[in-house]
Amino acid sequence: MAVVLSSNEVRERYEDGLAALRRNFEQSGDGDAVVHGRSLLVDDVIASCFQQLTVQNSIPPDCVAVVALGGYGRGTLLPHSDVDLLFLFEDTKQEARYKDKLSRIYLDLWDLKIRASATARTVSECGQLDAGNVEFTVSLLDSRFVVGFPELFERVRVKVLPSLLRKSGKTLIDLVSESARSRHHKYANTIYHLEPNVKEGPGGLRDYNLACWLSFVSRFRHSRAWPDTASLFEAPLQKELNSALQFLMSVRCFLHYRNGRDDNLLSWEAQDIAAENAIGIQIRNGRLHASQWMRDYFRNARSIYGAAVQLLEEIPEKGKSLTAGLQRWRRRNETSVLSIVDGAVVLPPGYALSGVSEVLEVFERMAADPLRLSIQAQRKLLEAVPLVSTPDAQRALWPHLRRIVTSEYAADGLRAMRDCGLLDGLLPEFRLIDALVIRDFFHRYTVDEHSFLAIETLHRLKVSGSG
Repeated sequence: MAVVLSSNEVRERYEDGLAALRRNFEQSGDGDAVVHGRSLLVDDVIASCFQQLTVQNSIPPDCVAVVALGGYGRGTLLPHSDVDLLFLFEDTKQEARYKDKLSRIYLDLWDLKIRASATARTVSECGQLDAGNVEFTVSLLDSRFVVGFPELFERVRVKVLPSLLRKSGKTLIDLVSESARSRHHKYANTIYHLEPNVKEGPGGLRDYNLACWLSFVSRFRHSRAWPDTASLFEAPLQKELNSALQFLMSVRCFLHYRNGRDDNLLSWEAQDIAAENAIGIQIRNGRLHASQWMRDYFRNARSIYGAAVQLLEEIPEKGKSLTAGLQRWRRRNETSVLSIVDGAVVLPPGYALSGVSEVLEVFERMAADPLRLSIQAQRKLLEAVPLVSTPDAQRALWPHLRRIVTSEYAADGLRAMRDCGLLDGLLPEFRLIDALVIRDFFHRYTVDEHSFLAIETLHRLKVSGSG
């Protein structure tokens, strides 16, 4: 028979574990170890609380499954993040009988200064999509069994959730996408804020989760099989996103420890300290200036935001294939070399990026019409950076650049060039302002983003004046 720990023993183990995680973070800066470690510590607390209830005969062990949701469900519990729980019951009778007694669990968590909330559902209720509470269904995608009766959880994962996604997957994607676009709009649809929010802002951890959710649901709807959550993206993108996730996890852990609460604003003061301690950066070559460290932040946020936006805009409707869309566009644009699919530039197989002209043709097209780069095209163009980072390429730049900056959507074309690293390669002077944070009252965004906004505003004035 398992030993039942006293409340004091549970508290001591939890607090000792937290202290060890913080010491390790201060030495290594490893955010992954913190978030996974705290999740395991909370698992242990909940299991002990549940065991006390069963030993006292308050509840039978097979009446409920205690399930972790959201960030806790993903096993990525930040130092001061809330703990979201689901009490999963067989039916409403079981729920009515034992729900109140289970409240002892999250009350014990609060006694340990763990901010916890719990919701109760029956197995069948988990299969209903509530448009007014879509967050609950999304959180089920990240759910994880903690303690109790595992068969209830398995039924939700194996039968109930797949049935819901088959029936309402498209609606779920639409609702999640609408919420994400609204959130992005609050932040002016840019990652380049001087003091970004590393959770809610574009390119933050919520966007990483968004990309995973959209990819998960999309893959399930097309394959009708439960996707492997460790490889939701193609290998190069998966590697890039994993690296960005590790960086942002370290930054959020740093902010939580520094502020003593769930505060995710990367303020100027926090940037200075993060740079001094090289938070999130594994290779440490001397002391970094805050502006250098912020460039690393924006590089990682750029990867996450690009993937999230791509999925928001490119997930096709059920039955609509990429090939069909490509063929329809080609029939209307038979003389074009580039291809456009659902408003995104796609480089056809075999498209040669052999010189600066072929590379810049992509951005001339983007500057002429409101388009975006597909992930596939962006990756090909990233590989072309060494090709254009030569004196000969720089001398050949100006005729193309003149056509780009004088076109109506010049700012979008230039942003795409920046995000591919091409502006740094073609214009060495641009490196001085790329993702550069200037701390004064006249800047809301980084210097490069302000420059693009100025170009964008000039073109809008020209269009409005011509009317």
